[in-house]
Amino acid sequence: MDIGLGDKFHRLEGRVFLTGMEAIVRLVLEKQRHDQAAGAVNQTYFTGYEGSPLGGLDLKLVEQMPLLNQVGRTVHQFGINEKTAASAILGSQFAQSGDIDAFWYGKAHGTMWIPDEMWLANLSGTGQRGSIVLLSGEDHRSKSSVSPGASDWVLRSSMVPIFYPADVEDIIRLGLHAVALSRHTGVATALKMVTPVCDGASTVDLDRVRPEITLPQRDFDKCFNQIVMATRALPMQRQLVEEKWPLVEAYIRANDLNRFIDADAGGAVGIVATGKSYTDVRQALDYLGLRVPILQLAVSIRSTAKSSAPSPAGAKSSSSSKNRVPLSKRRSRPHCGAPMSGRSTANSTSAANPLSPPTAKSIQKYWRCNWGRGWALRRSGSSVCARCSKGPIRRCRG
Repeated sequence: MDIGLGDKFHRLEGRVFLTGMEAIVRLVLEKQRHDQAAGAVNQTYFTGYEGSPLGGLDLKLVEQMPLLNQVGRTVHQFGINEKTAASAILGSQFAQSGDIDAFWYGKAHGTMWIPDEMWLANLSGTGQRGSIVLLSGEDHRSKSSVSPGASDWVLRSSMVPIFYPADVEDIIRLGLHAVALSRHTGVATALKMVTPVCDGASTVDLDRVRPEITLPQRDFDKCFNQIVMATRALPMQRQLVEEKWPLVEAYIRANDLNRFIDADAGGAVGIVATGKSYTDVRQALDYLGLRVPILQLAVSIRSTAKSSAPSPAGAKSSSSSKNRVPLSKRRSRPHCGAPMSGRSTANSTSAANPLSPPTAKSIQKYWRCNWGRGWALRRSGSSVCARCSKGPIRRCRG
């Protein structure tokens, strides 16, 4: 049997060995082959700024550019910086063909530069068959950054669904979902790429990276809004919140992206895990010989009234395992990092649901402490910040 180094990209069945960067190349090839089978191959555009853990992606794309142009047209441009690259991603959707799948890449610190472009992209939408996908590198250990970084808050503020690959295989599988979701809804999507996954390598089963994608019914006409300005943006924002976002939620539910693992294990406690943390939790439980229901969040979005997965029978509480920034269900807490003096942690959450945030009525004002310089929530007459145990706190004017 003849075996070559190029088999990792050319083989259509069986198993191949891929690094994290090679998996992104394979993602584009799988996208093109799927389009070819459907009768129309989208064009692909890559731009961004190199940085750990995606430092070698640009070189890998240039190396494989002849292969990437065999089935469909692929263009790569080196970005001057992350922000100009994000502007180019949005600009790609102006193409009259309306068939550009645009990929931006950069590290988390670069993602902090682009919320304006991504919010504008979500208001504008994508081309008729186009998509926008962000490859956000997460350098949690400051491998080549001045400080640890995560892009969750920036992406969340721009209403960008965050797909979180747990391993190299997930880069392709969730990447195809990210493209399909953006094409269908017109919303920009992102892949949260952490260092252990990007720098890692593993054997990939090609039969498991091609998901059977279900597209929920879309009740609006998808279009690209070329001009977003002043009050003309208000109908676009209304459509984003009232029509596009419910469709995003419907897509996640229809494709069972957030699902329970070992739901039949029973017990009163479950674990919520995302991305690479999920594989770590599973490995730890295997070592301990335990079976616990785990809610694996493959994609994180803003919390909604409808859960994307039913709770397992008998579960009364849950513990979350994730990197830096929780997105699934945040526990509300004062910005000074501690509960208000004289108030227990239990009082800062609803009695019916220990993970739910306080109601609007229970929060009177945001206040700032003169001594601790920390933010605090003033509740029911309490006026002491728990960070410095001093008071009084004055009304915030910012």
